[in-house]
Amino acid sequence: MATKTTAPTGASLSWQVTAPPAVDLVVSLPQPSLDCLSGTVTLAIRGGRLPQVQPKSLALLVDGPHDLKWEQTPTGWVGWRERPGLTQLRWRLPAHTQPYPVNWVVTLADLVLVQTWGLWNHDLSPNAQVLAERLILKHWLRSLPSTPDGAILASTTEPTERTLDWDQSLAALLPTVLAGYDGWQSLGLDPQQDFVGANLTSVDWRGSDWSGCDLRRTNWRGANLNDVDFSGADLRHSRWAGADLSGALLSDARLRGADFRRASLALVNLAGADLSQADLREANLSRANFTGANVVGARFGGNVGLDEAQIMTLRDRGALFVVES
Repeated sequence: MATKTTAPTGASLSWQVTAPPAVDLVVSLPQPSLDCLSGTVTLAIRGGRLPQVQPKSLALLVDGPHDLKWEQTPTGWVGWRERPGLTQLRWRLPAHTQPYPVNWVVTLADLVLVQTWGLWNHDLSPNAQVLAERLILKHWLRSLPSTPDGAILASTTEPTERTLDWDQSLAALLPTVLAGYDGWQSLGLDPQQDFVGANLTSVDWRGSDWSGCDLRRTNWRGANLNDVDFSGADLRHSRWAGADLSGALLSDARLRGADFRRASLALVNLAGADLSQADLREANLSRANFTGANVVGARFGGNVGLDEAQIMTLRDRGALFVVES
């Protein structure tokens, strides 16, 4: 309900970091409920990274969350899970290794707004709600110590408690969104990077331009995206169930592992896109353009708009046609 513009209040965040000599490193992360303007928000973590940590010096234990996925990158380990609510991670240091500073670093993509109270009406548009959530997460993140890799949420060299203050500019920006503003250009949000992992369910951004943006692990369920430009965007592991992308431009987009089940991709240009391991079962593919697209391991089946010649061509290029039981 609230549209007050009182300054954000501080909140205390605590975590536990322990490193017994040459045994385990444990990071316990909270799901803090924090005062925000005239309401309250609950935040959760669903991922993060361990910069400069190489496999030789740190082994990951398997007793963490079973759905936590890890990827080794040139700068260290990156971990994430599809669901929020990560509360503890545990790593094992080899017995011969001396403990050394290790940071758990998060970016906007690693934060989730789980719940809000007293901040907006239930009938706030999906567009405005998405923008409000991104603003809240971004301004909370600014209260943490920053590094080139992101913000340090936990560290073996940091104190276990710190008082965090909201960025004061949130008090001026959030009421603008709650009043119905549904653009992002004047809100300090960068579409190139500030929507990674965002829940974009039911948004209506017809004709918008997301070309070249980083939109990994975004959820576009039920969204209206007619004629949107996603060319060259990174949309790996994104979800599109029931979304309408009719006429959208997805040429050269990175769509590995994307889930398009029951989405409308009629008249969509997918030329040169990477659709490897994507799920397109029951999607409307009428007059979709797959010229030069990588469809190795992509799953099709029950599609409207594919004739036998197209099916044969896609199979020859590595696509899988699944018969539902």
